[in-house]
Formats: sequence, structure tokens, C-alpha cells
Amino acid sequence: MASAPPPVLRVSTGTTPEDYQEMRFTSRFRIGRAEDCEFRVQNSFVSRYQAEVLFENDVWRVRDLGSSNGIFVGPERIPEASILLALTIRLGIEGPLISFAVEQLQSAPGSTTRSLDSTALYAARYFDQSASGEPVGEHTQMIRRAFQQVKKKETRKYKGALVALGLAVAAIGGYAYYQHIHIAQQTTTAKEIFYTMKSLQVDLANVENLVRDSQSKQGADQVKKYQIRQKEMERSYDRFLTSLPMLRTATFLAGFRPRER
Repeated sequence: MASAPPPVLRVSTGTTPEDYQEMRFTSRFRIGRAEDCEFRVQNSFVSRYQAEVLFENDVWRVRDLGSSNGIFVGPERIPEASILLALTIRLGIEGPLISFAVEQLQSAPGSTTRSLDSTALYAARYFDQSASGEPVGEHTQMIRRAFQQVKKKETRKYKGALVALGLAVAAIGGYAYYQHIHIAQQTTTAKEIFYTMKSLQVDLANVENLVRDSQSKQGADQVKKYQIRQKEMERSYDRFLTSLPMLRTATFLAGFRPRER
């Protein structure tokens, strides 16, 4: 199976209109001062044959030809480097900058796998700092720093959301516990009132028997007044029971209401 043709590699150098030059390549070429170099750069920091650029294993690569001046990515001298999307190198420690840019090919039928492979390579280049020990250029370093900043912001956002969720769960749990304690206290109060009313009901019945035996009209009238107040107390107690949200069951209401005599 024949390998796919390499994408066009655009190479440029120079900072002014007078010394700027740009060329495009689809095959191996050399960079240097020599006349037979395909990309010729006239500078005292540039060796006669300083670097070669070739396409191998589906990736453009720039490689030092053992020159005395060397090639640099950032402050570090390197023997070679991959050109995935873009790369800038310096010829010599104070020499000119050379910029490389891979021009994208038009998609063709059956090229999905190659596109995915290229995407994986670009992702490894820019975002996976542990994938390769080779030095990277300023452009790649800038992209990596920006990616790390975005990643930190997203991490802080997720942590903030988790903290807020934890506080909400704690608040709901606290409120539920408060409701539980509050209802328990109301239940205890209802029971205490019930047994107090039962005790008064018994005492009132005893007094009623004594008054009936003595045939005291004044005592009978006083007993009737107490019976009316007892009925009012029972109605107030019923309203209290029905106001308890967790205690409105028929069993509870039936069990804690005084029976009619």
C-alpha cells in the first residue's frame, strides 16, 4: 500500500520586507548558507549545511546536520524536532528564526482514519506534556500554558459546585433533623396535655358525684361551669393535634383524644 503524499510545508524567515523569504516544499530539503541548499539563509550564525527537513512516518521533521551553530527551540539546543502543525526554530544561539507551517490537505474519501491519527498526534503534541521528551517551541509552550489555565479554571468551577452541593445536602439534613426534634417535642407535649386532661376529667367526675350526693345547687352550677371549660379545653386540644403535620393520622388522633363520657 503506497503511503500518502506529504502535506505542503511552508517555510519562512526574515523580519523585514528586504530579508523576508518564504518557500513551500513537499520533499526533503536542506537549510544553510551553501549555494546548493534548497532553503538558503545568509547569516553569520548559520552554518553552510545546518539542518535538513524531511517527511518520515507521516510527520515532517527538522534535524540538525551536526553543525557547529546548532538549532534551538526556545533556549534549548536540540538534535531534531517534529513539525505537527507549526514550529519555530532558531539557527544558532543568536541567529535568524525559521518558521514552519503544515498546510492542511483537502479531505479525500477514505481519509477518516488518517485524519483521526493526525488529530491524536496534534493532541499529544500540544496537551500531553508527558507524551514526548523532546523540546518544544514557543508556540507549543504558549498553547500548553493556555490549556493548563483553562483546565485549572474548570477544576475550580467543579470543586465550587461540589462544595455548594455539599452545603445544600448539609442544610437539608440539618433542617430534617430540626423538624424531627421539633415534632418529637410536640408529640411529648401532646401526650402530657392528654394525660393531664384525663386526670382532670377523673377529678371532675369525683367532684360531680360528691355534689350530687350533697344535693347542693350551688355546687351543681359550679360543676357545670367546669364541664363547659373542659369542653373548650378539649376543642383547643383537638385543634392542636390537627396542626401537627406528621401526627395527623387517624390512629394518633383517636389515641390521644379524650373519650366522651
